Amino acid sequence: MRRALVIGAGGQIGTELTIRLAKELGVGNVVASDLNAPKISENTAILALKLDVLDQVRLKQIVLDYEINEVYHLAATLSATAEKNPGFSWHLNMQSLLNILDLAKEGLIQKVFWPSSEADFGPRLT
Repeated sequence: MRRALVIGAGGQIGTELTIRLAKELGVGNVVASDLNAPKISENTAILALKLDVLDQVRLKQIVLDYEINEVYHLAATLSATAEKNPGFSWHLNMQSLLNILDLAKEGLIQKVFWPSSEADFGPRLT
């Protein structure tokens, strides 16, 4: 049985993806997460949890508690924030991915979907 965790579910893409997955997999097989528990929709029973994906212990506990076997990793900083603090944005993007991949290496996750960062950031090369 497929059980999905959407990280960054509070964003525009995350919200739409979470609703689509709930239709495809069933509401009880999708967990939405974000820095603040996301409000996916007033008319749905999708479980929404608070998760900082940099917290590897909490991430693993959610994967175990809800028997997650696939992760949709959408957490990223917005362009303006990333441009002001590229070091943090890099850390968020890369360390969070490594946290998820570590769980996959342990055999807890079978599929990881990671579309990368929300936008490119850094000095403009023209």
